[in-house]
Amino acid sequence: MIEFFDKIETTTIDRILTAHDKRDATIALNDLAMSHHGKERFGDAKMLYKLAISIFNNIASKDDLDYLNMTRSISNLATIYEHRRKYNHAEILYRWVLEIYKEPLEPIHIAQSCHNLAKIYEMQHKTHDAIKMYKREVCIRKRILGLNHISTVQTIENLGNICVRRNLYSDAIPLYVDMAMICDAMLEQEDLLTATAWDNLAALYNRQGNHRVAASFHRKALTI
Repeated sequence: MIEFFDKIETTTIDRILTAHDKRDATIALNDLAMSHHGKERFGDAKMLYKLAISIFNNIASKDDLDYLNMTRSISNLATIYEHRRKYNHAEILYRWVLEIYKEPLEPIHIAQSCHNLAKIYEMQHKTHDAIKMYKREVCIRKRILGLNHISTVQTIENLGNICVRRNLYSDAIPLYVDMAMICDAMLEQEDLLTATAWDNLAALYNRQGNHRVAASFHRKALTI
């Protein structure tokens, strides 16, 4: 693996791999991988992420921080596969992350993992699984962040959007109504999001041929 890197980087990687503290080594490898990732050198980044994950996996007694660092490398590797449209590979990695996280300890990380997995399921046209993940994400964000948090509202919108794309209008309507009412309650804090919420409802009623109701929601969006 190491022969693919230039001389300076090979020396750096050798130094990391021979470090006494394997935890520090894996973090350094992940950071180096992220540097390559940011420069769109995806092949190099992928090899380094895999190396970091392999070492993490072989640490005998892992603590919560070890698992957190390991999941960061796995998630980063998954994004590379996602970028390359290798969704099956990305799905396996995101599912692994979800299995590692402990619900009482990392609820926000779990919510993000649910979001990542839902997107991958959408790409693979696994609608039922995507909806299930978005619903889990909504529940976690409601519990941790509250109903009026922008992240919770955006997740409700994501769930509504996938229902619309799959013609599940009866499921989408209450979600869009919830989104609109929550945004209204937030007053002027999120005007654009509030307008989007009412526009979503207008578009949905238009799809169903109820143009009078759609027009009223659209007018409401324009007044914001």
